[in-house]
Amino acid sequence: MIKDREFYKTILKLSLPTAFQTLMSLLVVMTDNVMVSRVETEGLALAAVSQSNSITNFVNASLTRLAGGSIVLISQYGGKKNLARIRPIAR
Repeated sequence: MIKDREFYKTILKLSLPTAFQTLMSLLVVMTDNVMVSRVETEGLALAAVSQSNSITNFVNASLTRLAGGSIVLISQYGGKKNLARIRPIAR
């Protein structure tokens, strides 16, 4: 276990934007479900929103993983001071 408090503070600072984005996405989904559930269409509207939320969650998760992989590669090449390898990844 790492005992350096600064390390954990840095990890927390780096993870807060991702946690905030995930929380906001969850709140949007919950708000959609609550608003649509009040529409009287025998549950069809709520079913449609639930299906679209599945697609949205899949796209969001895919992009988050793609960004995470890119960050790993950029960090490795940045540590080696290999800027020529970073540019194609960042595009």
